[in-house]
Amino acid sequence: MDIKAGKFVVTGQLRAWAGAADGTWLGLVEFVLTTGIQQGRVRVRQLVPGRALRAAR
Repeated sequence: MDIKAGKFVVTGQLRAWAGAADGTWLGLVEFVLTTGIQQGRVRVRQLVPGRALRAAR
């Protein structure tokens, strides 16, 4: 699963879908962020708007 914010794309795994009160869909996505100097990493789980998700190629 790719998550795009503007032109920023992060590859992650879709764990679940959740429906919001306004009818939109949110994906619970897990991905890893790496520091700019490649010295540290943090695993993140975050709700992301469905419109920002697409299948990985």
